[in-house]
Amino acid sequence: MRTLAVFLLILGLMVGSTHAAVLVSPIIFEADNITKGEVLRLEFTGGTAQSEKMQLSLALFDQASDGSIYFLEEPESIRRASSIVQVDTEPFLLKPREKKTFALEILDDSFSSAYVVVFVNSKRDDGINTRKAILLLLSTIGAKEEMTVVELGLQGGTGQVTFQNNGNRHGILSGQMTFYDASGTVIGEKSVTSGIVLPQRSRSAEFALPPYSTRFDVNLIEVRSGI
Repeated sequence: MRTLAVFLLILGLMVGSTHAAVLVSPIIFEADNITKGEVLRLEFTGGTAQSEKMQLSLALFDQASDGSIYFLEEPESIRRASSIVQVDTEPFLLKPREKKTFALEILDDSFSSAYVVVFVNSKRDDGINTRKAILLLLSTIGAKEEMTVVELGLQGGTGQVTFQNNGNRHGILSGQMTFYDASGTVIGEKSVTSGIVLPQRSRSAEFALPPYSTRFDVNLIEVRSGI
């Protein structure tokens, strides 16, 4: 089953109610050069109103061409996530303003990159249920992003750039767009950033063109990993 999350990867994700409740830090956890046995830590802080019954669970996530992510929650994805990361899945109670720390132990490093989601499921006494999604962007030694622009499109007053990551870890590409009129004269420039693109995935962005633009190109400036 794929659960679509219509938030961009660069944002913190929450599925459910947005009431002031439990805080989790970090929301996105990026760890590179990880090795088996390494431990990551999540910190929970209880809300101000009431205790919450909570439970953690694991799955995987992937990326759509518009930059949004979707959750992979079928049994095989859950098994794969559980073979990479170990976390305590026993229910627990978090009292108001109470702090708890949970360890995420890396069980396997026989991959280049892995994209695991830790679901934080909570239930309040008033019956409100929420589910937060903590994204783990994990990569091992030697994994590298290979970002490029694979397509430029222009239709009416709108332009489109498609970024491709041919590497084996997530990456971000930054560039400079140059716009030309019918005579080939430069009429404007604009910086562009791909946002995070997962390995072997592409991501497209649309934008408004300056008046009288008939074509544009993109000069690559920087390719990097990191959020």
